[in-house]
Formats: sequence, structure tokens, C-alpha cells
Amino acid sequence: IKFKKRIIVLKDLQKLVEPVQFLDVSGFSWSRRVSVPSGTLVRVEGQALSLRCEVSDFEGPEEQDFDWKATRGAQTVNIISTWEPSFPEQALRGRVLSGDISVHRLGGSVVELRIREARVTDSATYTCSTPSTDATMRGNYDSDVQLRVIPNTLSLAPQVPVNLVMEGRSIRLHCNVSQNFTDGIYLSVTWSIKKGEVLQEDLLTFGPDMGVTVGSSFSRRYAEDEMHLHLDSEGSYSLMLSGAVPADQGMYVCTARQWTREQGDWKKIQEKTAVMGDVTVIPTGRPSRRCPEIRPMTTVSSANLTMRVGAGSGCAVVGVQAVVIEVGGSRFLRDGDDGGPLEAGRDDTERQGEIEDVAKSLTVQVLDNTILAQGDPLNLTCLVSADDLAVLGLEVTWLINATQILTHFGRDGVVTKTSNVLSMSQVGEGDFTLEIQRVELSDMGLYSCRVGAWVQHSKANWYQAAEKTSTPIQVLVTLKGSTKSLLLSMLSFLVILNHLASRFFVNTEQTTQWKRVKVQQRVKVIISYDLLKDPTFTVTLDSPRIAQYPGDPTELVCQVRNISHLRGERLGVSWFYSSSTNEPLAIASMDANGALMPGEKYQSSIEAGLIVVSRVEPIAFKLRLLHTTNVDAGEYACSITTWTTTHQGTWRKSSDHRSRTLKVSLPSKSPGLSVVARTVRQAISSGSTFEMSCQARPKNLKEGVALSVLISMQEGVGSPSHKLASISPDLVFKVEDQHEHSKQDSLSLVKTGREEFLFRIRGVQATDRGFYSCEVVAWIMQNGSNWVEVVKGDSNKIQLTFEHKRPIFDLSINVFTTSVLPWETVKMECIVSVLGTPTNTEDVAYEIRWYQSWGSDTVTLLASMDRWGVVKKSPRNDSSDCSLERLRAEMFVLNIHGTQESDAGEYFCTASPWMRSTTTGVWSRELDVTSKRVFLHVKFAFWDSMKFPLLYGACASLFVGLFSLILGLICAQCCLRDTTHSPRSRVKLMDLEID
Repeated sequence: IKFKKRIIVLKDLQKLVEPVQFLDVSGFSWSRRVSVPSGTLVRVEGQALSLRCEVSDFEGPEEQDFDWKATRGAQTVNIISTWEPSFPEQALRGRVLSGDISVHRLGGSVVELRIREARVTDSATYTCSTPSTDATMRGNYDSDVQLRVIPNTLSLAPQVPVNLVMEGRSIRLHCNVSQNFTDGIYLSVTWSIKKGEVLQEDLLTFGPDMGVTVGSSFSRRYAEDEMHLHLDSEGSYSLMLSGAVPADQGMYVCTARQWTREQGDWKKIQEKTAVMGDVTVIPTGRPSRRCPEIRPMTTVSSANLTMRVGAGSGCAVVGVQAVVIEVGGSRFLRDGDDGGPLEAGRDDTERQGEIEDVAKSLTVQVLDNTILAQGDPLNLTCLVSADDLAVLGLEVTWLINATQILTHFGRDGVVTKTSNVLSMSQVGEGDFTLEIQRVELSDMGLYSCRVGAWVQHSKANWYQAAEKTSTPIQVLVTLKGSTKSLLLSMLSFLVILNHLASRFFVNTEQTTQWKRVKVQQRVKVIISYDLLKDPTFTVTLDSPRIAQYPGDPTELVCQVRNISHLRGERLGVSWFYSSSTNEPLAIASMDANGALMPGEKYQSSIEAGLIVVSRVEPIAFKLRLLHTTNVDAGEYACSITTWTTTHQGTWRKSSDHRSRTLKVSLPSKSPGLSVVARTVRQAISSGSTFEMSCQARPKNLKEGVALSVLISMQEGVGSPSHKLASISPDLVFKVEDQHEHSKQDSLSLVKTGREEFLFRIRGVQATDRGFYSCEVVAWIMQNGSNWVEVVKGDSNKIQLTFEHKRPIFDLSINVFTTSVLPWETVKMECIVSVLGTPTNTEDVAYEIRWYQSWGSDTVTLLASMDRWGVVKKSPRNDSSDCSLERLRAEMFVLNIHGTQESDAGEYFCTASPWMRSTTTGVWSRELDVTSKRVFLHVKFAFWDSMKFPLLYGACASLFVGLFSLILGLICAQCCLRDTTHSPRSRVKLMDLEID
């Protein structure tokens, strides 16, 4: 920009450079600039925070003064100032005097607003401003930053790790972290270790960007897959260290941090640390028995292999410097791993010591002997215990008669040799179960459990430390319902038992022990015959919760009591409903596997979650109606069914026990809702405020129902009403009528009490006069997300009226002619006249609309002009066109070009006056005015329409006749002429006369 020979005053210059606020005309240098952090800052309640403010490119002294203010909604409060001690608001002076709120100068032009302990109420828009010390006002003198303080919901609950860990085992570090979800807040979790007086060292950090950061000392172990991060569930984090070494012992710490993004970088806003506990790693080396004397060179030879080992000194850890292997005359030399000594702590002697330790502590036990009837399920449990059981790899094998393998459970958790009727699972640490769904006579025998314990030697190498087999227990299978068959089965079992005892037990003491067991089993078999009877029990139906109001839940409990002889059967339930007029209907049923089968009529309700059928205890079932209505009133009953397994391993129903009926009814009082509207503030003139309250009075409604309100307005008695504003059950305000969106700032509807609402109109206009009413609806929440209407009520009407002292507007139409011929142009003038108080033309604007009517019902909008002068025309189907123009402030002209027969009809115009307040400058709309109608006639003249065709026809006929005449003469002269010569007469007198 270059200025030549012109002097521009400062006011005009500011208008010129308004888009570029920091441009200085004198030297084109940057003007004063106040800057604060950009974006929204998020901080945590109870934490310290600081807001930096800096001013640059200013004139005057180097030390500038600063003022801090906070804005919440429409309220602005003074916080603190660097030059005026009385600047803070009265409510904040206590915090300023205590030092909780302070301002610190970091330089002559830089300060920080510091809050020692942030509060949630400190969330606001903070403004930093500087008084002017410049010769001329230029640049900006204040800047805003948004601060949001969130509640402190971060909690840290680590689990104490195992205190003593054997070398080579795993260390599990579990940390629970929870926080309330907040948009823009991210979480990170860090595991650290502290050894003595050494500084704390980080193992691994997860987050805040879902990434993993590994400490420098543990990067190799993480790369070798010896560190595992497990996200067990939401807020549950675990770090697993495999192959523990003595260097891993120390105090472990878990740290949780909250982060946010500011100016593209991560900003830590909170940190919490908790000590998890001390971990001691027990070395596996035992010098007294595991460190044999090793010579500088040891040679081990076999038929075709020779190995020579050169070892260094030391007892706890032996360093193997080199291994020379000779195979078939060939020599192979292998140095230590990574150029260093090989770890020899896992030599054969040390491994033998571990095997002895595991073998001594390992115990295997199978619970008592079992007597079953044919078809019953068999459940056996193998209990395994040992020192440091969690780090052992267990292999479990179930045997029958000590030779036949039933199933095998590997240390990797894979189960082999299973079938549809036989399964094996691990239900706990050292707890393994064998289940046969339906036993047969061939399943009788001695059952035992063989366990192999494995120890991890390195990352991928395992060796078996011990193996033990439990003492066998005997399983007897009898026939149902036959004493003779029972005795035969017992005798056959004793024969097998004697055979096995004589085969597997050779000494006299053991044989005597087995004979004593046989005598005891005979007594047990006779006593257990009573267990073969069918189960018996009674069924009761109770109602712990009955609905008191429509929409309340109802609960029914079906309970099994006095149960006996229930062995391997399972229980199921069926629910029924009946009324005085209908047969019992099946609501739903639950089989032995817990599968729910809804009834045909109630299927949709069960799928929607309105009816819930569940098993609350092994012998108790519940039916829950989430929202009880009058339709649900009636009699309910339940039926308990027992299920047994078949030969194919499936379940079949064996018995059915039905309860008594229970009647469910709702109170006879129906819900009601009455609404009373009253005037709180009456509008006395245009521009004043009108307030109306709506008081709801519910009857027979339960506590906690939500209310919604709708405000409606009628211009007169009997006229249609239109909706103005509403509040939903979720307390969401909405302007209902799209024509009222221009008044959105003047309309308000708030909930002032539990059952009271307040409606307000600011700056009422003449168009707001009428009758106002409230409609209140009571709602209940269904399925946690859907609102269901219970009852509604309408209030009385409140009239809004006041004396309108503003000008009165009138419309008139001036038409030059009302009868035109086709294709002519018609001009119609719409003139607005103002009666009463004179007004300034700049404070009045009009919206004009022209309509055409073919009758009392058919009205078409031709064109319109808004108060800014924008013209809009409706589409037309014929060849004529129209235009709308403004000739004067109160005169609007409609032109119809090329009139056609379809343009005939009645024409009228409407105007919507808008007036601007001389005090507030706000535009308000007055009542619409409509002009009288003018009929336009399009004439049809017969002679004018026929004269040109007749003239054209006559001219064409004359031309054709003349042309035919001329053509005939030409043809006669040219084509029919006689050319023969007639001789002269010989009479002389005649000849003379002729001559």
C-alpha cells in the first residue's frame, strides 16, 4: 500500500486497515499484540495450573501491567491485576489473599496467572488485557483462552505381586486404573522398579497414544518376548516378566498419568503413583551340591562322540568358555553365546536338585469312591498341590484300571481323547475334573489321575521334574429299580476288584487293606440303593415385588423346597399366564441347559427386554415384568421340570411339578395430570416482557416420572392454534414453529420447579397478542433409552393483550385498465399508506406479496419482495411473464407481460410491515395487511381476430385469378394462332373497295 500526497485521518485509517489489525502505517511494523495459549486447556481438579500471557510490539515502558478476567456465560468477574490491588471481585479476594490465586511476573512483558488448587468452578473463558502505553491505539489489547477443569476421578489400585519368585519363573505385575470418560483426555500406565538407593527405572509404558515405550535396560528382553503386556479388561493392565533373574528383584511401582493435546504436543495434567510391593528372586544355584569341581578341561566320550569342556572358576555361576564336540572324527568348536560365557547354572546336577524339590512337594489326590446308577453322570476331581505350583507346567492324564487312558490334559491346555459323553477341564489352579455325562456298566473300575510336573529351563525349553499317580478310587455302576441287578453288579465289581488287587498289590498289608475296602463297599452299596428313587420336592410361587403404579416392575419367584433324591438331574422352569376369559398361555420356558424358549404371544416382549426370565439360584427362578400395565393383570403360575441324560448324551424331561396360581393386579385408581396456567408478568405495551407459569399436579403417579411441556398460542377464540416452544423429558428446549425461529432469542421456556415451568417472551409485538396454553405430558423410561407416555393434561388459556399505539398500515391497488387484449402489458400498483403516528421512512420496511385468485379457494403466489428488496417469482407454465419493482418507499408495481387468457382473474397484494425501534434498534414485525381484490379481464375481439385471415384470403384469391387470366391469354396467342393464306378475289370492284 502506498500513499501519495494524501493525508488520512486516524479514524479513516483504522477503517482501511481493519482486516489487518497489526499493520502500522508509519513503518509497516507489527503493532501491540497480546497472546495467550491457543485452544481449550484442560486441567484436573485439585492440581496446580498456570496461564501465560505475553505482550509484544508495544510502545512505552518495558514493564507492562496486566489484568485477568473470567467470563462464565454472560457474567464477567475480575480476578487479579498487577497494578490495582482492589481489582479482584469480592468473592475471589479470599483466594487471592491466601495465595491460591496469584499472578507472577516472568519478565517485563510476560506474566503467569497461577491457581494453586484448581476447582471445577474455575472453568471459564479467561481474558488477559493490558492498559495502553502506546502513542496511538493499534493492535489488540486483550486475548482470550478457554479453561476447562474436570473432576479428579483417576484412581490407582495395584495388586501385590508374589514376594518370593524362583529364578527363571515369571513375575506378574497387575495394576487397576479407573477414570471417568472425558473427551480429549488420554491415559498412560508405567511400570517401574527401584533398587535400593538407585533412582527409579521404567520398565514399560503403555499410552497415551496406545503405543508402548520400553525402558532402555529392558529393550532386549522385550524384543526377545520376555515382557508381555496384557489388557485383561477395561481399566485392568498386567505386565508379565518371564525368566526372572536376580537383577529383577526390587520394589515395583505403578504410575498412571492423564494427558491432553495442546498445540500438537502431549501435555501431562495429572500423575498418580502407587507402590506395588517388593519382589525377591531366589537364585537356583546351590554351591554345596551343585558346583562340582571342574577342571580346566573336561572330556566326556561315548562310542562316536567326544565333548571337552573348558570352564572358568566360580561356584554359583559357572562360565563355560568353549565346547569342543567330536563326532565321527570331526571336531566342532562353539564359543559362548554373544562372545561371552555360557550360563552353566542349569547343569545336570542343578537340575537334579530341582527335580528332587518338585518331587517332594508334589501331591496328587482323587476324591472318595463313587456309587452311581446306570445313566447317571460321573464327576471326578483330581487335586494337585506343590510348592510354587503357579510356575509349573502340569500334564494330567486320567486312567481307568491303571492301564487304559481316558483323556489327557497337556501343559499347553490342549485336551485330547474326548468325546460327546466324556470331557475334562481345569476349574482352578491344580483342580482338574473328569465328567462322563451318562455312565454304563462298562464304566465300572478303578480311576486314577497321573500328573507330570514340568519346569521351564529356558525361553522355549522344558524338562520334566516329577511325575506322580494318585491312589485309585473305585466307581460302582448299578442298574436302576432292581435289587437283584444291584447285587449282581456289586458282586461283579468285587470280582474285578479282587482281580485288580491281586494284580497290582503283592504285599500282605496292601491285600488286607483292599479286603477291608470290599467289606465297606458292600455296606455302602446296600445303603445307597435308596438314592435311585426319583427326586421329590414342592414348588412355591411368591411375589416379592408387585407394581403399585402403571409402569412399575413386577417380580415373581418360583422356588423349589423340600428337595430330595436329586442326583444328576437338572432343573428347568415354565411360566404361564391366564385371565378370567382366556386359557392359560405359555410365557416362556427354560430347559436344562438354560436355553430360553419364549411363548408365541410374548416373543416380541421378551426380545425387547420387557419380560425377563432368569435363574437366580440353582433351585430358584425369577419372572420380571419391567413395565406392568393393566393388560398384565391376571393369574400366573410356574412349573419346575427335572431333566436327565439319555443314552445319546442328550437331556430329556423326567418329571413336572406345578405351583399354585398367583393373582397380579394393579390399583384401581387411574393416573391423572392436571395443569394450571397463570400470568406471572403481564405485558402492558409493545416491547415489554410477558411471563406465564405452568403448574402440573400429578395424581396416582409414581415418584420419578419425567415431565415435558408444550406451549401453544391462538390468535383468537376458535382460530387454529400453533406450537411455539417445548421442553422434552430430557429437558431439551426446542422452538416448534419454523416461523418463530426469528424470535428464538426472545422466547424462553425453563423448568423452575419439580412440577413447574416458566414461559417468557421478551419484547412482545402486536403479532404476539392472543391466547396461550400449556400441555404437560408425564413419561417413564423404557429399556433405558425410550420414553413412554403415561398421561397428559391441558391447562387453561391465558390471554396476552395490550394497547397497540403504533402506526396503522393500509393497502390500496391502482390499476390503469382492467380489460386488456391478449399480448398486452398490464401494470398494477400496490400502495402502502400509514395512518396515525408519523414514522421515519428509514425505520420502516415492507415485505410485499402479489397473489392471483380464480375463486375463493384457489390462490397462487405470483411474486414477492422481502424487506431487503430481494424479489422471488413463482414458476409459470404459460407464455406470459411478470415482474415486481419498487418505485417509491410505499409503492410497489406488478407488471404482467404478454397477457394470456390464463392471466384473467382477481389480483390482490399483502404487506408485512417491519419497524425498527428508535431506542434499541431492533426490528419487529407488525400485523399483515391485505388490499382489496381487482378483477382483470382479457378480451377476445372477433373482427380483430378474423380481419387478417380474410384479408390474406382475398389477396391470395385475386392474385390467383389474375395469374390464371394472363396465363390463358398467353397460351391462346402462342398455341392457337392460324397461319394459312386466303387468295384474293377476282372481282375488280370488290378489290377496289378493299383497297
